[in-house]
Amino acid sequence: HRIFQLNLALLSCNTVSQVLKAVSGRLNNDFNLPNFCLLLTESSRKKQSIPPEMCLNDNALAQRLGELDKPKCANKLIDEKLIKRLPDPDAESFLHLPLRYNNRTVGVLVIGHKDPSHFAPDTPTDDVSLMGEAIAAALSKMMGLNK
Repeated sequence: HRIFQLNLALLSCNTVSQVLKAVSGRLNNDFNLPNFCLLLTESSRKKQSIPPEMCLNDNALAQRLGELDKPKCANKLIDEKLIKRLPDPDAESFLHLPLRYNNRTVGVLVIGHKDPSHFAPDTPTDDVSLMGEAIAAALSKMMGLNK
């Protein structure tokens, strides 16, 4: 039900900023996960404003995140530079959700949680994979990457 609500919110988006707002609203209100960052690993092919908080400005990190092909739950970040991107750096467990569309990672959603077991390495990720695919499809469309 919560992923369906996210999908509905994404369907009404026309810009990358609106996608970020929809994801933020659903993560905060439906999932109670306010400690996240959504980062783009691809550049937009369309002329539009990309929220600065979504831009990596680090090619090596973008490449590393772009290599993610499935969700990863862990008690540490893939790269410690990501801690500066989270609103609350005191997280103890993390979800790294690749936003994949047409076999390419267009971005990554990183969520931190204070509970070390919330995103334990053995946490099932099937549902969040669907969420990542929906976000990736919306971003790809807005950025002109869906061709």
